[in-house]
Amino acid sequence: MKTVTGNRRAFGVVAAVLWVLNLVRWAHRTRPEPLPPAPAGSTTVTTEDGTRLHAQVGGLADADTTMVFVHGFLARTIEFDMQWQHFTDKACLVRYDHRNHGRSGRSSTVIDVQTLASDLADVIRQTCPVGRVVLVGHSMGGMTILALAHDHPDLFADRVAGVALLATGARHFIDGHRMEDLFRWIARRNLLAPGLLVLRLLAPMLEQIRPRRTHLMRGATKVILFGTTDADPATVSMVQELQEESHLATMARSRARCCATTWSTP
Repeated sequence: MKTVTGNRRAFGVVAAVLWVLNLVRWAHRTRPEPLPPAPAGSTTVTTEDGTRLHAQVGGLADADTTMVFVHGFLARTIEFDMQWQHFTDKACLVRYDHRNHGRSGRSSTVIDVQTLASDLADVIRQTCPVGRVVLVGHSMGGMTILALAHDHPDLFADRVAGVALLATGARHFIDGHRMEDLFRWIARRNLLAPGLLVLRLLAPMLEQIRPRRTHLMRGATKVILFGTTDADPATVSMVQELQEESHLATMARSRARCCATTWSTP
């Protein structure tokens, strides 16, 4: 009898230790990795509404053309690391973090493409006030550039010499996809805003239990964003970390990817 009791106690102690270790492991996975020190050439752009954006200037300082890289949703400047290295001896380079992303300041208001376009205009005027500009935008960054062309045609008439749009669009562009059709159904019934409000209210609590750096999410990242089985594991991990860095509140406040823009053609 004493042996059975002792075994139960030992089992209870082991179970308690494993439970505590699992909590510690889970808590670690719910915290994003701290950002490394700001890179060389870092500067701050103050937008029209006072939000401070982190930007980086590099490449050829005396070049007559500046390439401005505009990253996608839930990413930051390192998304363009390879392009930055390739063009560093060919042009002046600028890249920045959107508001609520990376090292940039947080905005208390809902973010749409018009807001992001205004931010991009401020980045151009403050980091490369003269000379030709080539804009490179990925996903939400491409939408930002299209909104800039609509809202600030003067920049395109006088300074923008070229545009590269990567995996982006000016409207819903995956017709017939079940998730896209579901989203349209929700948006047309004005259910999107209440849902985002609920997410925004619950975001602080959900951040405490949100898992990060899991094998399941890494597999989902590979399938959904890469669509191939031979993707570089290091690249997949980097993209997963970028997606998981941003707070849930950022997702709730960002309408740039969620809503078709009012200036797009039907």
